[in-house]
Amino acid sequence: NAMTVEEYNAKLSDFIVELKQKNAPFEIAVQGNVQQVRARIFVDGKKSNGEPIGEYNTTNPLYVDPDTLTNKSFPKKGKNGNTKFKDGKDHKTGYFDSYSDFRVELGLPINTINLHLTGDLESDFGKAATKISPTKYVVQLDRDENIPKFEGAEARFGEIAAQTIQEKEDFEKDSLNELINAMDKKGLL
Repeated sequence: NAMTVEEYNAKLSDFIVELKQKNAPFEIAVQGNVQQVRARIFVDGKKSNGEPIGEYNTTNPLYVDPDTLTNKSFPKKGKNGNTKFKDGKDHKTGYFDSYSDFRVELGLPINTINLHLTGDLESDFGKAATKISPTKYVVQLDRDENIPKFEGAEARFGEIAAQTIQEKEDFEKDSLNELINAMDKKGLL
């Protein structure tokens, strides 16, 4: 089932045209890389240098309005646990000894900051990279109100969104593997 040089060159030319138009191997590698970066930030809570993003405050008390959270709830109560003020009015917020305690109450991890409270920032960051051209993709926050949140986190903790050395190496390896797989499927190897 050997092919002639002319047949091979024709197949290779078709493959190159397809690469220029779609570049599927690159797209697969890009989308996989976005998920890798996303997991590092929002699951593992790690910065671009591999260190934890930060630690949650364990000392400053705070009041939080449960009505501002879409997918979490907690009792509205004061510092001493009472649900009403002395004048009989209901508390509108919940008291917590610290932000760390607040996260514990919501059943969220406190080992490292992971920028995930409501899930809003995570869902806005990189469900997928947006294709600009067959060789250019962009990862962006789609909703403007989330841009200051992310910029604030980077100003406070250091670089978070930039790829780590490992993520860059994995991307290069994945890109090459996807290209080889695509060439193999077309009978070019």
